[in-house]
Amino acid sequence: MQLIIINAIFWLGLSPVFSQELIISDGTARYRNRDYPAVVVRMEPGVKEVREAWRDFLRKRYRVRLRGGGFLSNRDVLRAENANFRELANTEVDFYTEIVEESDLTKMSVFASLGDDYNIGLGNDFNQYYNMKGIVQSFLDTYLRGYYENEVKDAQKQVSDLEKSESDKRNRITNNDKEIARLQAENVRLTEEIATTQTNSVAAREELEKRRIRLENILRQLAEANNPVFYNTKNKE
Repeated sequence: MQLIIINAIFWLGLSPVFSQELIISDGTARYRNRDYPAVVVRMEPGVKEVREAWRDFLRKRYRVRLRGGGFLSNRDVLRAENANFRELANTEVDFYTEIVEESDLTKMSVFASLGDDYNIGLGNDFNQYYNMKGIVQSFLDTYLRGYYENEVKDAQKQVSDLEKSESDKRNRITNNDKEIARLQAENVRLTEEIATTQTNSVAAREELEKRRIRLENILRQLAEANNPVFYNTKNKE
């Protein structure tokens, strides 16, 4: 069995480094009680994402529309029956793809038939099989490159966001330190002003007492001036 294993290592945020495998192999797929030679791929992206990307790839690149995956049909098998797939064969093709989850990876099996008794495989016309395999590999080249480039971009954005957040916090600490230093200096000034204020307060209280005494004296003198007889008699007593 031909086997291609490509190891890919990615740094995702602050998590540990994980090694994931892309495995492309020659295998078999069973559909409608029949075994088909198949190009089998195991990869990291999820089933839903792979299914939609594969549909779009075949439609845009080869004008082949896959059906299936509906509520009342086999949700795992996509099909294009009696399809004009000239890149694969010069006659109408029944083209199938099974995409399922297997051991935390997505397993994609691509297989085809030119009729009830003629499956595309190495045992028949190997050129047709390698054409089918080339189509799968072309999809993987396009899809996985974009998938992992986006993974890197997401990780880069996460790193950039965290670095910016750290920088912002350090700037805030610097500004807070400056504000703390300003407030400490202001507290020193206020403490000195309190001491001066306390000294002035003592003097002001003394002056207040003196002025109260002067007020009392002037009021008494004014009363004597307005009532001389009363005060003279009172003084004699």
